[in-house]
Amino acid sequence: MFKNRDDEKKAAEINVESVDVLNFLGSVYLEDGRKDKARETFAKSLKIKSDQPLVRSIIERIGQ
Repeated sequence: MFKNRDDEKKAAEINVESVDVLNFLGSVYLEDGRKDKARETFAKSLKIKSDQPLVRSIIERIGQ
């Protein structure tokens, strides 16, 4: 999805307080096989809004 690391960094900086953006970005990382980055991004989302059972489930499925 990202052409290079700079695009990825820019995307991560935009709306970092938005759980929707973080969850989307986490999904992109997961699809790209970057489990550590996906886990980290989903965890940020949970820090903002803890009541997200689906996100918790995804993190558990990825593994701690």
